[in-house]
Amino acid sequence: MFHGYANTVVVKGCNEHGDDCSRLLQEERSREAFKRTFSEVNKGDMRKIHNAMIDRHPLYNGNVYPAMRSLESIVEKLRLEDAGV
Repeated sequence: MFHGYANTVVVKGCNEHGDDCSRLLQEERSREAFKRTFSEVNKGDMRKIHNAMIDRHPLYNGNVYPAMRSLESIVEKLRLEDAGV
């Protein structure tokens, strides 16, 4: 749920013999992480979306990849990727 918008996750039966339970649990953890990351962000507020990502999202805050600290650094990185650099 993101300020009135819901993502639907469909999981076939969850039973002791399949991976569906683990997928369901992973989806629930992912959904909760998303809610925590963007809990104070209004739809379309790019500055707050950016700040939430660089402060709390592990792919952008430096926990997994080098941190992106400004919108300009993100635009520059995308420009370089598009140029094949």
